[in-house]
Amino acid sequence: RLREMRDIVEIKKMYLSQYQRDGLFESEIEDIEKSLGISLPNDFKAIANFFSGGRVGIIEFFDFRRSNPLNIIDETIRLRNSVGLSHNFVLLSEENESIVLLDLVNQPSIIWCDSIEINKAITRVFENEPDYWNDFSDLFFDMLNEEI
Repeated sequence: RLREMRDIVEIKKMYLSQYQRDGLFESEIEDIEKSLGISLPNDFKAIANFFSGGRVGIIEFFDFRRSNPLNIIDETIRLRNSVGLSHNFVLLSEENESIVLLDLVNQPSIIWCDSIEINKAITRVFENEPDYWNDFSDLFFDMLNEEI
């Protein structure tokens, strides 16, 4: 836990050297959790304190705030309704016929897979091997490094 928080402090320093702080209030983080019926991982919440979505590296993250029509709440609910996305997942991004998912149950918790294979995320048996990151902070760090 201490290592994780130290890493978040470093990630925050890197982010703020390139971008303005645009984080969520605690109530906005709670709105995501309540709206989706989930508990977000601590690293996601810590990063959401200074980042609320948008482009980092090669990923355009959905907005974490509902004020933007393309936000993680509405987009996750859209996929739950249209393709039966499990409540174990939060949709973070859609990129060029691929998706980035946050898995709230399994490790590694970030899956970047072909969008046509979204229903295989629960079993993790994919035709085309996806990219994985241990957690949101690892993905965010990699994208930030790419940007810098």
